[in-house]
Amino acid sequence: MTICDKCGTRIQENASLCAKCGNGGAYYKPSGKCPNIFFGNFLLSLVIAIPILAVIYAYLIRYIPIIYLNIIITGLCGGAIGGIVWFAAKFGKARNPAIVFICTLIATCAFQYVQYCAWIPLWFDLSLEERFSYSFSLLFSPSELIETMKKINEMGLWSMGRSGSVVNGIMLLFVWIVEFIIIAGVAIFASRQASKLPFSEKANSWYAKIKREVKIDVPENLDALKVNLEKADFAELVSLSKEEVVSKECLLCLSFFEPPPQLPEEPYYLRIMRMSLSNKTDIKNIFLPTVVEPLAIDKQSVMEILGISPKKEIP
Repeated sequence: MTICDKCGTRIQENASLCAKCGNGGAYYKPSGKCPNIFFGNFLLSLVIAIPILAVIYAYLIRYIPIIYLNIIITGLCGGAIGGIVWFAAKFGKARNPAIVFICTLIATCAFQYVQYCAWIPLWFDLSLEERFSYSFSLLFSPSELIETMKKINEMGLWSMGRSGSVVNGIMLLFVWIVEFIIIAGVAIFASRQASKLPFSEKANSWYAKIKREVKIDVPENLDALKVNLEKADFAELVSLSKEEVVSKECLLCLSFFEPPPQLPEEPYYLRIMRMSLSNKTDIKNIFLPTVVEPLAIDKQSVMEILGISPKKEIP
């Protein structure tokens, strides 16, 4: 182990960075822990929220014939799946990105399975009573579902173009694969930040996100700025935060996370995300591309960037 020359804290050999004071620009590293409550939350969402969402999706896809609108609905359902896993991880205090990733894939597969069970009876235009009966039959008989999907694939679902050629076989299989990729991709993108947010192992709680954010222009040399931040040099960032924003295309959004009140000695964390001026108020931070993952920063630098007097507390 080495000793931090700024605060005297021991630094782990595999980190070589100080996680306490930010000397060396320590990125936050999830502990990898996953409490049982997370798995309980996830299983609960898997048997309640995911099936309900799947049935809604099946009805929307069946009765809305507009393909472009269907693609949007598919993406939104992927985001909803990611959001469900995100909440399960957040309230379950999951700090293991790999497990959250696997759970997102499981939720996506469960969603697809249930939505096919609900969609097939709709495709055959069965009565309401027959739909329920057939759906439950498929739900508990994977082999029957697979055989039915094979038959549908042979017959085709719809025709396209002036020639009226039926979409079936490899082409229809390709459509189903693309559908799964869209749903899984959006879901993973939506849930990916859940276990990467700063968490205090001592207080057993998440860091609180400071409500106030700072928008700055994208610097000419963004890579150089990142290098400075990794060296715990925040002077350029402080300077940029005081300049007037002039960009008409995109900005950098600076978000800060503060430690639990009972542990003031722990570092603050900085996250930088890129955002477009046209949608800066419409898209949640979770969907914005991350430029800098949570990085340790001292409280004094945070106050300077936020423009807060040292005598005042951060709101």
